[in-house]
Amino acid sequence: MWLVGDDDPGASPDVMAVDLLCNVGLTVEEVSKRLAYTDTSTFCHAFKRWHGMPASGYLRETAALRAANPRLVASAAAGTTSAKLT
Repeated sequence: MWLVGDDDPGASPDVMAVDLLCNVGLTVEEVSKRLAYTDTSTFCHAFKRWHGMPASGYLRETAALRAANPRLVASAAAGTTSAKLT
């Protein structure tokens, strides 16, 4: 079972949130629990502060990038909706 921080124990919550949403495929509710938020709305406010858009919008934008070019993947390390070729 994958646990937050297994790959990088020093990873920040904003980077882990993007990875869990875009690469692992968890729901917003699952990510908020995994990151130890007691309330999903608190996580949603934090995500919007980190990335300038709601998690749902971030997912839509990432999905559109992947649909346009299947070789593109979300770059969690960048902390934004950037993409890199694999």
